Amino acid sequence: MVKKVCLRVAVGLMVAAVPLLGLASPASAAQNTTTASGSLSFVESNFSGWTCTATLTATHNTDDAHHPFTEITTSAPNAQSQGIFECAIDAYIAELTITYKDTGGNQQTTTIDNPGIIGGGGPFIDDKIGGTVSNVHVTARFHYQDCDPSKSATCDLTLTTAPK
Repeated sequence: MVKKVCLRVAVGLMVAAVPLLGLASPASAAQNTTTASGSLSFVESNFSGWTCTATLTATHNTDDAHHPFTEITTSAPNAQSQGIFECAIDAYIAELTITYKDTGGNQQTTTIDNPGIIGGGGPFIDDKIGGTVSNVHVTARFHYQDCDPSKSATCDLTLTTAPK
């Protein structure tokens, strides 16, 4: 008799616990992606004119509430596919700045410099910044090295995005 009662209680507890297991994911878990694109027209010192485009994509991933992160990718034309060396990854210097609130609720800023192929870099591809709980803002600045500042309005293209 005692054995049957213990077994019934144990089965009853297991059945009652099963619905609670489905609540493990927080309601706010998500992956939010935003993209910004832009172009810059400039003149070189030899008076050649160019228009270069770039794209910034940021995904804020909060699927795991204990390990939120933001993944960032930039793209720009490359010389082989576009035939435009002046816009290629070795023709610009890029800087990426990410501001966000961390797991402690503190505002943080991370800056990554990328000197381009000549300096050993390239576009930012799948760079991940951990601990980005909320208020994420990403800015990418591309400085085109072939641009002549005395003949162009600006030599910088700045893109900003803010995934939720």
